[in-house]
Amino acid sequence: SNYAKYATQFNLLNNKIIKDYTNITSGRSNICIWGAGGRGASYLNIIKDVLTGDEIIIDSDERKTGKFVPVVAIEINGIKKIENQNVDIIIITTALARNNIQNEIALTNIICQYIYIFSNGTLELL
Repeated sequence: SNYAKYATQFNLLNNKIIKDYTNITSGRSNICIWGAGGRGASYLNIIKDVLTGDEIIIDSDERKTGKFVPVVAIEINGIKKIENQNVDIIIITTALARNNIQNEIALTNIICQYIYIFSNGTLELL
C-alpha cells in the first residue's frame, strides 16, 4: 500500500538522521542545536531518544528564551548562554537563517570546531 511505502521511507529517513547525529556528536560534550522553531522542534523530536540532556538549545529570537521546545520539553536559551564560549559542534536546524546565524556566531565570539547545517534530512559541514 502507499501508506506502508511511506512509513518505510519515513522510518529509513528518521534512522539516518539519528545515525548522522550520533556519528558527529559521539565523544563530544559541548553540543549546541540552534533553532527552536518548527524545523528545530521537528529535528529534536526525531533525535530525542539519543540526546544526553547536556545539549544547549539556542534560538536567535530572544522572546523564546526561557520557554521550552514543544514535544521534547527542552529549555530554549538565548545566544548569551554560549557567548565567549568554546562549543564543539553547532547544528543549525534552519537553512533559511544560515547566514544570519553564522554572523551571530562570529559577532558573539563563539569558538566552535564544527558547524553543521541540517537540511533535507542531511547534516552538511559548513
